[in-house]
Amino acid sequence: MNNYIIFNLDGFSYGIKLEHVEKITYSVAVTPLPAAPPSLLGVINFQGDYIPVLNIRKKCGVPFKPVGLSDKLLIIKNSKTRFAITVDSLGETFPVQDGQIVPPDSIWAGLTYLKGIYRKNEMTVLLIDDLEIFRDDDREFINNEINTAGQNE
Repeated sequence: MNNYIIFNLDGFSYGIKLEHVEKITYSVAVTPLPAAPPSLLGVINFQGDYIPVLNIRKKCGVPFKPVGLSDKLLIIKNSKTRFAITVDSLGETFPVQDGQIVPPDSIWAGLTYLKGIYRKNEMTVLLIDDLEIFRDDDREFINNEINTAGQNE
């Protein structure tokens, strides 16, 4: 069983594993990166570390909107990487057993960023696979551009 936290984007509900959420805070200014892939909004300086900000809206097929002061920022840290996402708002946390998750391939093949779909009361929650949503090309760009720039300072 895993605990998830609900976040909202443009009125849609998503969930991400709570154990991978390192910090929840108010949004901050995101510095755009030249030549970054569209899946990256830029970077933030978080406690002295530069952390990439994933364009979660693009990944989830939700229309773009500028980051607002009322948005929340989730710092995600898993076994592969550390990144941030901006969300419109946060909801509750809830436990989910694997058997309660509808696999994404049973709905549409190729939904690689989704762990599955979960029904919570009357709400449909798309569970994000935070290990897969930050793609290898995103990681490669970050490793080549940001980490290299940090070594030159």
